[in-house]
Amino acid sequence: MGPPARPPAPAQRRTARARPAGGQRSQVPGARTPATFGRVAAIDPAELDALARLSRLSLADDERDAFARQLGEVIAYLEALQAIDVEGVAPWRPDEPAATPLRDDVAGAAVDRDAMLAAVPVSDEGLVIVPRFVES
Repeated sequence: MGPPARPPAPAQRRTARARPAGGQRSQVPGARTPATFGRVAAIDPAELDALARLSRLSLADDERDAFARQLGEVIAYLEALQAIDVEGVAPWRPDEPAATPLRDDVAGAAVDRDAMLAAVPVSDEGLVIVPRFVES
């Protein structure tokens, strides 16, 4: 195995990726997209150029238009999310223990060994014999 691949040099610029054939983005059926909110935020061309420069992207004119529209949709979606009333909803904290309590670890009735061994296809001296599934 050769040396690990090096990341591109900072001076290199990435170009925007082309859309799949047909020019359509894949959509999850029934998913709400920014377009379903009825408006798209306007993006200032100077802001778009600054974002492209910070992202090290070289955008052609047609790509600039597409990225401006897509970025506007993202901003409109975020604005729609900000409009949601979350009053009284506790913030999610991943460091808190699970809300679903576990049951107590209490010993219960054991399975009858003879009945279990009678139900398996192959057993030997009280042990269940299973086919080998790991190659040596």
